[in-house]
Amino acid sequence: MKQLERRIGPCAYSLRHHSIIGETPGYDISYTDHNGINKAIEVKGSDLAQMTSFELTDNELNAAKRLRDNYIVWLVLNMEKNTTYKTITDPFGLAHSEDLEISPSNWLVRGFITDS
Repeated sequence: MKQLERRIGPCAYSLRHHSIIGETPGYDISYTDHNGINKAIEVKGSDLAQMTSFELTDNELNAAKRLRDNYIVWLVLNMEKNTTYKTITDPFGLAHSEDLEISPSNWLVRGFITDS
């Protein structure tokens, strides 16, 4: 949050940390930029210096699809030492322009009865 506050400067007053208060709009944080546009940020972290993949839930992907250029994934890398930050704006749009690959990695199984 502190890094984001520094990056967005005066707009930091509008920061809302959804995930910390149990809200699940499909992103962790939102704020209103200097043009009055709502921005949504999904945070993905790793202790590694590089990240070659990360998972988005259906809810996160649907928010990315709905918000497009206003949806930003923040990759927080090397979290234990010399933390770095990378951003991906509009992952849904990038996936459809072939600059990014999005594919299903998990399937929910429910509605079953186990044997005793």
